[in-house]
Amino acid sequence: MSKPRKSTKSTADKKAEAKAAVESLHAEFAKITSTEEFTKWLRWTSQFRTYSPMNTMWMLFQWDQRQRAREIVRLIETFIVGSPLSPSLANLSHPAAASKWKALGGYINKGEKALTVLAPVIITLRDEPKDPRTGKHPTKCIGFQLKNRTFDFAQINGVEEVPQAVECKILDAANDDDQAVFDALVKVAQEIPTARGVGYTVTLTDAGLGEANGMCNYFSNAITIKASNPLPQQVKTLVHEIGHALLHDPTNSLGGLFLNRQQVEVEAESVAFTVASMLGRDTSDYSLGYVVHWSNGDGALVARTMERVIDTAYRIIEGLEGKGVRKPKCKPVPDPKAVEGESHQEAA
Repeated sequence: MSKPRKSTKSTADKKAEAKAAVESLHAEFAKITSTEEFTKWLRWTSQFRTYSPMNTMWMLFQWDQRQRAREIVRLIETFIVGSPLSPSLANLSHPAAASKWKALGGYINKGEKALTVLAPVIITLRDEPKDPRTGKHPTKCIGFQLKNRTFDFAQINGVEEVPQAVECKILDAANDDDQAVFDALVKVAQEIPTARGVGYTVTLTDAGLGEANGMCNYFSNAITIKASNPLPQQVKTLVHEIGHALLHDPTNSLGGLFLNRQQVEVEAESVAFTVASMLGRDTSDYSLGYVVHWSNGDGALVARTMERVIDTAYRIIEGLEGKGVRKPKCKPVPDPKAVEGESHQEAA
């Protein structure tokens, strides 16, 4: 068996290629976020508060359990009557307090159960002098308690969601080496250092994913990829989840705990786009909408992820090259300095 051919590109060349790919994503991002449609969507999303990283993780855990339970119900219904009667549970999108939904004119669907969040317990220090600027006594947080008062948009009626300015389109344009790249990515995942000393396993299944295309479980070191998606989408999703494993695993680095969900998702999808570009693929039909959604159009957030994205993409490419994967010469990386005003080219 022949050994994988070593790349002739230097580290600097590869990182420059990764930077060019990231810049092309940022250029398209800037175009989208300057449209009227995006402004309307931003007004809608700006009505919702940003929860702390810990509360976000806690709500996602609760929602994941509900999605899994719903899928079990659908399987039982299929077994009994031949097809599921209950709809799949949508992904968590816009969690907010019941009072916020009421203010927006919405009402909670009958039978819905609130998500719990950790709320601070604040006391007023009445023995302390009042602040001369506000005329109020100082306050102090003495702890936290669980509050059952948060509901997601999926649990609400009477509020119309403004559609996102650019949608995420499932990738289905096949490449000759899709299966080879996927298999190599599985091996890259298996070699990721973890606190448990083992890499990440990769499983193809629809079970427990709901509407999600993939999931990275840091505590069981397991990546799940939706089996019913086309292979090109599975390849991109696997890079996304490997990006999470490398950048955000809290068992390896506590830094992942202190990043908000927006930055975490922007980084992982930017890594997926960059690696795909370096392999001659264009995932912008999906990646651009994903980054716009999770960043809320915050260009500064997207920009400050660049170095982490480049370093992580380089690391994945190095791993793939060690498995014999090479970029096809016929598909160059998109030029971020394309002619001004040139329209975005759809994936072929």
